[in-house]
Amino acid sequence: MEEHLLRRYHEQLIKHGVANYAWDDCWRDYQISVILCLTIPVVQWKKQVEPRIWWPHLQRGILAFQDLHCDELLK
Repeated sequence: MEEHLLRRYHEQLIKHGVANYAWDDCWRDYQISVILCLTIPVVQWKKQVEPRIWWPHLQRGILAFQDLHCDELLK
């Protein structure tokens, strides 16, 4: 479902005038945003936010990282 929604988003960008932004670029940007979101629970931990807050964020972030094969960008 996630890829389908992102494809619709990309189609709308193109439809409304965004030029030179290929689907592969959009997908890569989305993967990068998932990688960057992994920093949020780290910052929360650093600020001594309770684990019950940051731990679920970290778990979901790691699952998204795996599901979207973000490791391909780190090779």
